Amino acid sequence: MIKTVEINGEKVKLQIWDTAGQEIQVHHAELLHGVITLILTYLHNARKSRSDASEWLREIESNMPAIRSLPP
Repeated sequence: MIKTVEINGEKVKLQIWDTAGQEIQVHHAELLHGVITLILTYLHNARKSRSDASEWLREIESNMPAIRSLPP
């Protein structure tokens, strides 16, 4: 879903992805191109969800070296 909203008089484009636990068949570097902010969510009580989130985080960190992770 892509939505443009106005925040403090400035237009901001939001692109929201819900992969529903499935891998996206696109190279992660292409997916992350131009990203300024990223929020990664997962089911805390589901082992596979945590594992998948950890894998995504490794991909994000390797493709976006300037990103800073907040602790879980």
